Amino acid sequence: MRKKSVLVAILIAYSTAAAAPPPPGPVFEDGQAQPVYEPVDIAREKLWVQAQSTATTPGTGSSRRQRTKTATPAL
Repeated sequence: MRKKSVLVAILIAYSTAAAAPPPPGPVFEDGQAQPVYEPVDIAREKLWVQAQSTATTPGTGSSRRQRTKTATPAL
């Protein structure tokens, strides 16, 4: 009886996975890649990074903090 229920569970899992549509391929418009995921699935972050300052005299070793935003597909 246990083997039969395990086999049924495997068949159900396989049929569910097989029924899922394949992920969309890359989409290009005007030479640029377009997102292929839902906008609600985007992880947006605001963060600060340390950057070498190019506005000062080279060799002074000064750096500055710069704010940046990132947007990546959520996992």
